[in-house]
Amino acid sequence: MESATENETPPLGGWSTGDWSIKQRLSALAAFLPALSAPAFRAGEWIGAEQQGDAIFMGSFELEPTAKRFVQTAYNYGWVIDFDWPEWNRTEEAQALYHDPDALAHASVIQLAKLLTARNLEFMQACERNMPKGKKIAAVRADSAAYQATIFNYCEETGKVFAIGADQDAAVKAAIAAIPEADWKTFRDGEIAETVHCMSKTKKAFRLIVMRRPRDQDLFEERSPWRYHAIASNRENEDAATTMEWYSKRGDASENRIKELKIGFGINYMPCGTFKANAVFFSIGVLTYNLYLGFRSATLGSGWERSQVQTVRWRLFQTAGKIVRHGRQVFLKISAAMLDTFSAIRERCAIVMQEGGVVPETS
Repeated sequence: MESATENETPPLGGWSTGDWSIKQRLSALAAFLPALSAPAFRAGEWIGAEQQGDAIFMGSFELEPTAKRFVQTAYNYGWVIDFDWPEWNRTEEAQALYHDPDALAHASVIQLAKLLTARNLEFMQACERNMPKGKKIAAVRADSAAYQATIFNYCEETGKVFAIGADQDAAVKAAIAAIPEADWKTFRDGEIAETVHCMSKTKKAFRLIVMRRPRDQDLFEERSPWRYHAIASNRENEDAATTMEWYSKRGDASENRIKELKIGFGINYMPCGTFKANAVFFSIGVLTYNLYLGFRSATLGSGWERSQVQTVRWRLFQTAGKIVRHGRQVFLKISAAMLDTFSAIRERCAIVMQEGGVVPETS
């Protein structure tokens, strides 16, 4: 069988059929190397929203032709696979492929596919290369999928501070167990302490900051009375609590917002079979979420600032009431406390609408 070109499609089943050699699969990707490594190469461009008549076309990222062919080729030759790459990153197999040239030279197709999918360091470096001119990445916060010596070393070499979730392997568990009991201080709903740790491939030791919370005990099972959460960091001149607070902002500013958007507004799956149709669907969901945030901050008042949409629905919209008909009129009877709440919200909504020019001030 001759070497495949980038436009050929392998038989159904991809790498599992064994009809394509590693050389052929790598050659299919290597054909793109000159174009992708050219200084002027750009993966695509952001197409802004536009209006045509009564229709509004939401913005989306459009891959340029070479990037499109590269992505399709990666799919065609089985380089794009679905697997738990954060968990795989912590295995001995993954570490050998990262650090041992001999293991890489003898890697199977599926191992190379996993390696190409899970290259965290290369992703970080690519993000840095694409930063706006004059800007750089100065700090890194990540979950335990980034708990890798290569990432720690890169951060140290490029002057980045980091706080990264620690994988609780045997070495980390031993380090936690060695922390003196007197070092634990009260923090939030648990306790916090820190020690110094390193990995076999890291060039410098780092802070290992550990938070523990009480765990419900099982009468029939012996286990630690604590649940542990650890992070690795090179931040200096601050206590463990300050570093943990800084790390925790990562989840509050991104992951919790994404979770609320997905679960609270039904964006947990894409309903359409085309990218642009899904982009419209997702944009509508994001617009709805932003309107909700504006409604919450501008009209609900104090005590609602951190309420998620499920809570607002339960506390506000799912209020118990009774419909009463009297004198040819229909009344909705609710508790006095909720009546005051609804009246205050209505007044704030009127103020917002007046300030925005939606209704005149005399309305």
